[in-house]
Amino acid sequence: EISLGLVGSEMCIRDSLYGLREALDMILDEEGLEAVWTRHAALARTIWAAVEAWGQGSDVALNMTDLAARSHSVTTIRMGEGQGDRLRAWLEAETGVTLGKPLGAEMPEASGIFRIGHMGHVNAHMVMGVLGAMQAGMIALDIPHGAGGLDAAAAVVAANAGAVRRRAATLDPSDAATAAGGDVGIATDGILSVSYTHLTLPTKRIV
Repeated sequence: EISLGLVGSEMCIRDSLYGLREALDMILDEEGLEAVWTRHAALARTIWAAVEAWGQGSDVALNMTDLAARSHSVTTIRMGEGQGDRLRAWLEAETGVTLGKPLGAEMPEASGIFRIGHMGHVNAHMVMGVLGAMQAGMIALDIPHGAGGLDAAAAVVAANAGAVRRRAATLDPSDAATAAGGDVGIATDGILSVSYTHLTLPTKRIV
């Protein structure tokens, strides 16, 4: 039980616990863990399809060429030295879309690299909006890119319609399991990501 009289850092702890509880409710009770995994995988493939189309005859490319090694939570894209910074600046100023800087942003080649996050409370229309803004930016800035990126992304969304859906989940109050080992990333708003290494969670039956 958490007292409402907490102040300062204790309030931060309280608010973080409330946020964690709500995030877990959204993941386990409202959508279902397997449905979350399915949605993340579909959104990742949507972005990959667009980038692969843009990359035909241009410098636009996925940083990770090995399909099996790609992440379902974030995608890193290359498009030539300086072009990534130009596109990020244009998108933020003209569309309000913020693309992530790469790790190692101080390196010269980083000016041509950026990241797109697609985990947490994110859906197809958000991803398609970002991809549309990116294509508009590449056109406005005359950044060479192949045609058909948005069509390729839309085809993936269409192919996965029905696979990405809410799944009913039921809880057995007498049963609990401990999730341990790797971090569990939870993004409740697409920006804040809270990671915990050990969590005791109720076992969910996905039906």
